[in-house]
Amino acid sequence: MKKSIVIKSIAIIGLILGLNSCERKKQNAFDDSDKEVIAQLTMEAFKSFNETNDYKVFVDNFYSENATVLMTNTEPIQGRDAITKTYTTTFGSLGKIKYDLTIDEINGTGDLAYMQGKYYFEILSNGVKDNGKFIAIWKKQADGKWKVIRDISNTSVPAQPI
Repeated sequence: MKKSIVIKSIAIIGLILGLNSCERKKQNAFDDSDKEVIAQLTMEAFKSFNETNDYKVFVDNFYSENATVLMTNTEPIQGRDAITKTYTTTFGSLGKIKYDLTIDEINGTGDLAYMQGKYYFEILSNGVKDNGKFIAIWKKQADGKWKVIRDISNTSVPAQPI
């Protein structure tokens, strides 16, 4: 009798732990709604930037507090303040800039996601253009919002001979 009670107790505890684990997995699952949110956040951030060319607002809305950006011909740029300063210093004096993106893929698991795509960049004052590809790694923050934690891009324009 005691053995039967012990076995039943173990079975019940196992069932409870198993259901709890499934519920946790369901709560942390990455699904199509996360993909839609990330795509929408991306398109809204770049639309807003194209309207205002405000680097600080763009960086604050798009990147996590200690994000890292890996740009061509620079060392890694760590943190929102440094990203804002670099973008403003590098691009701010060029006049109005227009960015367009094509998102090729968004996928993830739990609170991490990646986005891969192509970018198109134009300095409107002089017509200089660039295009390339990027990968952004997103993380769901403590407040439930998705933010970019790593961002790497590089040009597809062939290098000019020296």
